[in-house]
Amino acid sequence: MKAKLFHTILLAYLTLPVACDSVSARIMEDDEKDMVDVRSAGAAAFEKMVTESVTKILNRHRGDANGIQVRRLAFVDLQNRTKEELGEWREQLIDRIQIGIDQHPAYRIVAEELVTAVLIEMGNPPVEKLLLPKPQREFAKVLEKKNSPVQFLMYGSLTRGGTVGNNERQANYLLTLRLINTATGDTDTEGAMVRKWFSK
Repeated sequence: MKAKLFHTILLAYLTLPVACDSVSARIMEDDEKDMVDVRSAGAAAFEKMVTESVTKILNRHRGDANGIQVRRLAFVDLQNRTKEELGEWREQLIDRIQIGIDQHPAYRIVAEELVTAVLIEMGNPPVEKLLLPKPQREFAKVLEKKNSPVQFLMYGSLTRGGTVGNNERQANYLLTLRLINTATGDTDTEGAMVRKWFSK
C-alpha cells in the first residue's frame, strides 16, 4: 500500500512541471531577424545602433595614429541616460561595442578588466573627466606601465526621446560614441539613431 502511494506521489511530481509550464522556446536561426520589443529598445534597435556607430567612427580615424598599423583602444564606459532600466542589456551592449572594435582590422580593444583596474587605481573618476588632458595622460601612462599602450579612448551614452499620438507613440533611441586621441586630445563624436513606433 505504501509503495503504491509513493509511486502515485512520484508520478504526480514528475508530471507537474509539464502540466504547469506552457512556455515553448527554440534556438533562432542566423538569418532570422531580431524580435521588435513592444515596450523598450530591444535587440533589433541595439544591434542597428551599435553596428552603425562603431563602424562609422572607427573608419574615420584609420589614419590618425602616427603610422601605427593596429591601434589600441580602451572603451571606458556606457552611460544610460534614458528612463528605461537596461539591466542585463547594458553589459551585452558594452560587449557588442567591444567586439565591433576588435573585429575592425585597424583596432584592438584593451581588456575590460584592465581598464576597470586602471580606473580604480585613478580613484574612479567620472568619465567626462577623461576629456581633460591631464587625466587622459594619466590613464594612458598607467596602461603603458602595464604593457598595454593605448592610442584611443572611447565612451558611449544612450538617450531616448518620446512623442505621443492618438493610441500610438514613438521613441527615438540615440547611441552616441565619443573617441579621444590620447596623443592629440582631439575628440570625435558619432551617433546612430533608431526610431520605434509603439501602439497602445
